[in-house]
Order: sequence, then structure tokens, then C-alpha cells
Amino acid sequence: MVTPVYVPFEKEPGHHYEYRPRYGKVYIYDRPSHWSRAKGQMVLDKATLLGAEVPGDPTKIELLGHRRKAALAAMNQESQTENDGQNSTICHAKIERNRAMAVLDNMFRASGVDGQTASALHCIDKDGMLNLAAKGQTLMRYMFLFETATAGRLDIFQREHSCPYPDVITESEVGQLYELVGNEPTCKMIFFQERYRNHKGELIIAFDSTTYSTYSSNLSIANKSYDAVNAKTHGIKLFQLYAIDTNEPIAWFLLPGSMTDCKALSYAVDELRAIGIDKLELVADSGFMSEENIALLESKSIGFVVRNPNHRSVVRKAFDAHLPELNYGSCLKQDPQVAGTKVALGNDRFLYLYKNLVQNHVEASNFNRQLYALTDSVSAEGWKRANTDEDLLPLIDKFLVVNEIAAPSKADAAHTSRREVSLNSEAVIEYCNKLSTFALISSKDTSPDEIYRIYFMREHIEDSYACLKGSIDDRFRVQSDPRLEGRTFFMFGTLCVRQYSQSCINIIKNELRRFIAVHKDENGYKGQAKAYQHLLSWLDNSSLGKIFDWLDGAQDLSVQTNAAKYYWSEPILKRDQLLLAFLGVDDFPEGYKELPNWEWLKH
Repeated sequence: MVTPVYVPFEKEPGHHYEYRPRYGKVYIYDRPSHWSRAKGQMVLDKATLLGAEVPGDPTKIELLGHRRKAALAAMNQESQTENDGQNSTICHAKIERNRAMAVLDNMFRASGVDGQTASALHCIDKDGMLNLAAKGQTLMRYMFLFETATAGRLDIFQREHSCPYPDVITESEVGQLYELVGNEPTCKMIFFQERYRNHKGELIIAFDSTTYSTYSSNLSIANKSYDAVNAKTHGIKLFQLYAIDTNEPIAWFLLPGSMTDCKALSYAVDELRAIGIDKLELVADSGFMSEENIALLESKSIGFVVRNPNHRSVVRKAFDAHLPELNYGSCLKQDPQVAGTKVALGNDRFLYLYKNLVQNHVEASNFNRQLYALTDSVSAEGWKRANTDEDLLPLIDKFLVVNEIAAPSKADAAHTSRREVSLNSEAVIEYCNKLSTFALISSKDTSPDEIYRIYFMREHIEDSYACLKGSIDDRFRVQSDPRLEGRTFFMFGTLCVRQYSQSCINIIKNELRRFIAVHKDENGYKGQAKAYQHLLSWLDNSSLGKIFDWLDGAQDLSVQTNAAKYYWSEPILKRDQLLLAFLGVDDFPEGYKELPNWEWLKH
């Protein structure tokens, strides 16, 4: 983006103005003149471009071309000269410690992952001689701040940060750590049990899967799978259990990529019992829906909320009977655009039907436009069914009525034969009424509002998969099954902390909004509300990764330019101090009061 440069300007009679539509600006030229004895008249000299007119301000002009470059060079030189004599005034911007690591230490401690990792690795390193707990905690911190494709960068990471394990962890040691953990399944089970310890009692778990790809051909769990980029990759299916009441990952399992979700459910239930989770409710999408799975959950006394596809006969019949009730019934408190109703199926099963009334109108309108366009195409002269796209033929057969009216005689066929095309109104209305509808089957006898809330809270599990593949690692890069299990162990621990950190940021933003709404007009709080608004705007426009990148790159500063001075100006420093205070690693500015509900903000 080009930075404009403005200078004072005074109009003179010799100035010439020319509007250039291509740039949308009025260019100003200086065109002096002199008396020519040879021509006996005034002659214009060569025009010199001064700049562009500034709309609304005739006292300034925007410099262009070489004049702008010269002005910027002079400003940079002046900035450098001023900075040489002002280092003493900006030394307070230098950070003595890495702020990102201070926040990470607090997040790992507050989330419990540090303690859970130490408990899990204690079964291998009972006397602590191998320092496995410190090494594992350091490795997770590295995975949090950096992509883990190149483990050799861990050496630089340890030199730049104060890690739980102070010595260098080489790439071979990382591989050995993976293998030690992968060869001891007890580590994973202890970690799961520690994660579940905070959820004593009934637990609502979302169960979903994602597929990872790997180039390794030595992994017995990896099956051949299609990859749009490289067909040589193999697939591994990662199943995750996610507590939707707290947005926390609880456990994971690795299965062959060829195993379907339906078949994996029974495996997951057995693993849950091994962990010690005996009271839970399972929430899953339609990929896990089958009569065998529902019967399995009922036999194990496990509550469930599962999406039931609309093509199933029981769902079709239920919608046929209850569509008028959905069209004119009461909407949900969770989402006023959605109407819902409950249908008892017997055998302690309940079907919950939903229809998004607003989205239904949008989809119905789009569908009708498609049909009208198709009607015009079929009505056109020269249309032939044999030349029509096969995907359109079912629509024509179901929703259009095509009548071919033959000519009374073969001689007049070219003039009198015609084709009449109209809509099958009953089929169109029936189809449009069922747009934007979906059904959930559950063992819970409760309100449609509650089932709707429970099911759509499971969507947070998709965020965790995006985090795993986008921020931690997008491909398994190991050459043995034990190392695969060990690497996943540390990736999962890192994911737990990232999810916890994101939850903390969301809490901070909600508290900031509440404080600003209450105190923005009070005389004693205007300055504090303004500072909180500054922090809130930054958090709203920054991802978790960008926030930690900013905190991670803020040590041993050397401020040389005006832009850098801005980034380390008083408002920015106060913004960072407020965030660090909310995250428990700094003090609030003097006169600022802590927001409520910060039990975990401890130094």
C-alpha cells in the first residue's frame, strides 16, 4: 500500500490543473511563461508536475513520483537522526523476558496439561533420571509456537526461551521420546484418566473423526487413500472425544483410514470403558447413525444425540406428519429462525424435527429459479432429451410436465408441432417444504431447544481439527507405529492447551465487552474503558497464533523507524500489559481494577 505524502501548497496564477480519470485525481503543474522576441508573444515553458490536489483541503498537495521519493528519503534520514539521540527515552519498550513463554507456562499450568503430562510419563521415568516430564513439556511448548515439520528447530527454540528442560533436545532424542511413549500404552490411558478427572459425573462427549495423510509405508495402521495432491499418501483416521460442556478435548484414538465411522463407534465405547468413563452422553453426526450403533448405545446405557439422515423412512414419515406443525409452530429460544418439535418413537427413543424457516425461503427461491431456467431450456426450439445433461434429467422427470403436441399431418409438422412445459406444482411444493429440515434421534426426553443446543455445541470439535492440521501439524512424519502414537500424544497435549488458551481469550473479550457497556460513559472509567476497547479491537482482529507471534517476537528490541516507535508507543505497551495482566503474568496498570471471575489469574 502506497503511503501518501502531503506538503503545504499555495495557488499561483501559473499553475495548470488537469483531471486524469484513470487515477481519479486532479494533477497540478507549474507552467511558467516568458516573452519571446522571435515570436513576438508570450511562450509557455516546459510544465513541471507539482503533485495532486487534496480533495477538501486546498492548502495541501500530495507529492507524486520523484518528489515523493525524495521527501520520504529525507523523512527517513530525519527519523534516523532523531532516533540516535532518543534511545534513552524508549528503553522502557525493551522486554527482559519472553512474554509468550510466560503466558504459555501459565496456560500449561492452569489447564492442567503440565501435571497430566508428568503423571503420564511417570510410569516410564519413575525415578526422574531421564527427565521425560520436562522434555515432554518443552516439546509441547515448541509445538504450540511453531509448526512441527522440522524438529531440528527445537534447539533454537530452547536457546530463545526459558523451557522446563534447559538442555538441548536433539532430533534423535525427540524420536526416542516418541518411541518410549508409543511403546507404553499406559501413558496414554493415564493421560486420558487425568483429563477425565475434571469431569466427574455425567459427561456429554462429541465423537468425530478426521483423516491424516502420511508418506510412510512402514505404518501398519496406515491404509492407501486418495489424496488430491499426491496419490502415494496413506490415510490414518484420528477419532477424538470432546467435552462439549467445557470445549475441552478428552481423548483420541488412531484407527486405520479405511475403517468407517459406524464401525469405529463400538471400538470407541470399549476404549471409554477402559479409561473409566462410564457415565456419558454421546453426540455425533449422521456418519455414525446406524441401527446397530443405536442398539449398542442402548445396551450400554449410554445416552445419545445423533443426526438421523432425512432419507430414512422413519424420518420421511415424521416430516410428512409434522410439517404443518413446524411451519406454524413456535420457534426455538436458541435460534428464533428455527422451529422444532418432538416425536416419540417408542423404546425410549425420540425424534426431534427442525426446520430453518428463514433459510427455507432462500433455498426455495433458489430452487424455483433453477426450475424456471430449466423450463425455458426445455421449451426452447431444438431441445432434445438425448442431448440433455444426465444430472438434469431427474429434475425434469420429477418437477416438470412436458407435453409434446404433434402436428395433425406430416406435411405441416414443421409448423404446427409444439412442446408445452409446466411445473408439477404438487411435487415442487412438497420438495420445497422439506428444504432446510433435519432430524436428530436421541434417548433424552427433553425439549427441542435443549437437544438443538447439545448437538450444535459439537461443532467446536471441527475447530480443534482445524487447529491440529493448521497450527500444529498437517501430516504425520514418522516411520514406525510407536513413534506415531508418541507423536500424537504430544500433539494432543498441545491441542488441549491451545483450546484452553482460546477459551481464555474468549472469556477476556466477553468481560471487556461487559465492562465497556457498563462503564463507558462514567467519568471515573472513561480512560479505562478506552484502553479496554483498544485491547478488544486487537483481540477481535487477531487469531490466537498472531497474538502469540506478537508476544513471542518482543525481546531485545532496537527501535529504528517511526513505524517501530508506533508499535512500541504508550497505547500499545498498555494494551499488551492489560492482556498479560488478564492472562496472569503481569500487573494491571495503576488505577485499573481487575475484572471479576479470574480465579486462574495467579502469578
